[in-house]
Amino acid sequence: MEMEFWGAVIPPGMTLKVEVEEAEEFVHVTQVALAADAKPGRCALAIVVGDGDPHVLCTLDKGKCDQVGLDIVVDENFSLKNHGPNPLHLTGLRQTTDGIDAAEEACWRQGRPVAAGCRRHGAERIAKR
Repeated sequence: MEMEFWGAVIPPGMTLKVEVEEAEEFVHVTQVALAADAKPGRCALAIVVGDGDPHVLCTLDKGKCDQVGLDIVVDENFSLKNHGPNPLHLTGLRQTTDGIDAAEEACWRQGRPVAAGCRRHGAERIAKR
């Protein structure tokens, strides 16, 4: 299993579309934060997995809740929408399932260590909605 850092910035009112190679990789979103120079105002982050319905993951508010730790693992295409006046900074990792068996994947999903390396992957697209 290989992994690499994953990060993105979603501008206000925009949607980030993340392409995932189904059955070959997954994306683990672990953090969302406001920048230090964020303006007052609430920003909600919503996710849509595949063709599903939108779900709000968190709401950030400058000076009250500037960052949130997440534990979101997605193994199909998904989008993240910023409903608010400030850019949202997301971090996490992208991990392949190449060369691992079901037992190794189960270990990872349960939070137990699995050997990992790094690789490069293309950037995601930001689109208006």
